[in-house]
Amino acid sequence: MKATARRLGVSSITQKGLNTVITFRNDATVDVDKLTALIVKNPQRLLFTMGDVPHLTIRGFKDDKHPGRMGEQQTLATSPNDGGAWKVREISELLEEIV
Repeated sequence: MKATARRLGVSSITQKGLNTVITFRNDATVDVDKLTALIVKNPQRLLFTMGDVPHLTIRGFKDDKHPGRMGEQQTLATSPNDGGAWKVREISELLEEIV
């Protein structure tokens, strides 16, 4: 994920409550058409903010479903702590989609 993030021009990835914020450098090489299509497909989940510090917010919700240890769907509120591995996969997949 770090290599993809660097290649795209990501300056930081931070967790703010249930949300994840991906901050881009001004010279980021994000494909704007792909990013726009992704946001249109997921308007409740994704928010892109332009400005001096452009960033993409991935909104998290307590009832978000993610794969559990045995393949079953779990929510953030009921799952055992997997160390955030599922979140790393989610961010990696998102970054790959906007390259």
